[in-house]
Amino acid sequence: PRVTAGTAKAPSRYLAGRMVGAARLDGAVIRAVRDDRFATFQALQVVLLAVLSAAMSGILPARDSRIALVATIIAWLAWVFFAHLAATRALGLGEAKSDWNRLLRTVGMALAPAILLLFSRIPFAGLVFFAVATVWTAVAMTGAVRHTYDDATWSKAIQASLVGWLAAGIVYAAIVLIDGQGRGG
Repeated sequence: PRVTAGTAKAPSRYLAGRMVGAARLDGAVIRAVRDDRFATFQALQVVLLAVLSAAMSGILPARDSRIALVATIIAWLAWVFFAHLAATRALGLGEAKSDWNRLLRTVGMALAPAILLLFSRIPFAGLVFFAVATVWTAVAMTGAVRHTYDDATWSKAIQASLVGWLAAGIVYAAIVLIDGQGRGG
């Protein structure tokens, strides 16, 4: 769209622009992703890129990389579901019957910084890439929670995100442990 003097530039509908906007915690981009039902597929693409980056970096703890990939995607879904429950039910954000797909889209897009995990195997610099990707992704996901629910404060977004992280950790560990026991390990 054409931008004229005195008007703000519309958020990008392209995947790369949305990834950058979500990583920059740009509220306009995050809200555009939240409200665009067609952005679900884009968010899932980012999730797959982030999960593949983590798998290729070797940081996913599991014997079988296929199990690690599946466990990570299921853990992400658990993160979104439980963070949404915490936000809407416990913290009173949004409408109680609000659609969790909105958070699924924004948090999926917020995983863009996790793609930097690809570089975590570089000698010496890898640790820096790992730290930056991990912290940046956590902040971006929390920012996605904040911008998904219009009445959210950073405090409430952090609380909902912590619930999501706890749930995701439990789900991931359970899947990996069950897989390990099934393999006689």
